[in-house]
Amino acid sequence: MSFTLKPNNIPTMTPIEIGILSSQFFSHKFKKLIFLKWPNDLLTGEGEKCGGIIAQYINQSTVIVGVGLNFKTAHSINYPTHYKHGLGSIDFEKELTYKELLDVSINLYQYILENRIQSASDLQETFKDKCFHIGKEVIIDDDDKDYHGKFLGIGTNGEAIVEIEGIKKSFISSSLKILH
Repeated sequence: MSFTLKPNNIPTMTPIEIGILSSQFFSHKFKKLIFLKWPNDLLTGEGEKCGGIIAQYINQSTVIVGVGLNFKTAHSINYPTHYKHGLGSIDFEKELTYKELLDVSINLYQYILENRIQSASDLQETFKDKCFHIGKEVIIDDDDKDYHGKFLGIGTNGEAIVEIEGIKKSFISSSLKILH
C-alpha cells in the first residue's frame, strides 16, 4: 500500500515511526508479535522479514510512504538462499481475500493517522522495545565497507548506534545484517 502523510517532526524518523505503528497495529489486529529491524523492516518473532517500509520526503507537509506486507504462507515460496533473514508472513493461518486486504490497508492507515508519535525519545524507547536485534551482533554495510559490532539502538535522528571495538558509531543510512 502507499499513502501520503505529514512527515514526523524529525523527517528521518518517519520510516521508524511507521514501522513502530505498523508493528503495534499487527500485534493488536492479528495477535502476532511483529518486530523491527533497522532501518525499515518488519520481522516475525522468528526474525523472518514479513514487511518493509519506504518513505520519500517531498516537502515539509508531505511524505509518500510505501508499506509492503507478506500475508501468504511464505515458507512454500522458494527464495534465494542468500536472502538475509528468511521470508516470513504477518499471518500464516489464513489467506486473506482482496476485500480483507483492502480493509487491513484502510485500518492500518487510520491507525497510523490516529497514533502518531512525534517525540524522538518516545520513538527511541518504543523502537528499543520492538527491535529484534537490540544488543545483538550485526554487520553494517556503509559505503561498501562492513562494520561488525553490537547494535545499541537508535539516535534522535533515527540513526543506528553500533558499538564497534568499544566505540559507539552512528550510521544514518546503511544496510544491516543480524548475525545469529
